[in-house]
Amino acid sequence: MSRRAMNERGSLVLTVLAEGALHGHGIVRAVGELTGERVRLRVGALFGVLDRLVASGLVEHDRDEAHQGRPRRYYRLTGAGARVGDFKGGAA
Repeated sequence: MSRRAMNERGSLVLTVLAEGALHGHGIVRAVGELTGERVRLRVGALFGVLDRLVASGLVEHDRDEAHQGRPRRYYRLTGAGARVGDFKGGAA
């Protein structure tokens, strides 16, 4: 993946998480909606992006929930993640 693609994907993930915590498939769906389906994140690529955002302190694990017997991990912005995009209402 190119550096530019990573930056765009990371920015898009931060943008959709500015609205509140989401699980992986919710992030994929929200990014698609935000870009008019121009960007279609695959789940495997998403978790690579999330891992880098978590490691950089911009995103953190929010909670785990079970949905129809399957685990869902939710992510949210940290205060630093909210400041990167100057998002309002990010996690402190």
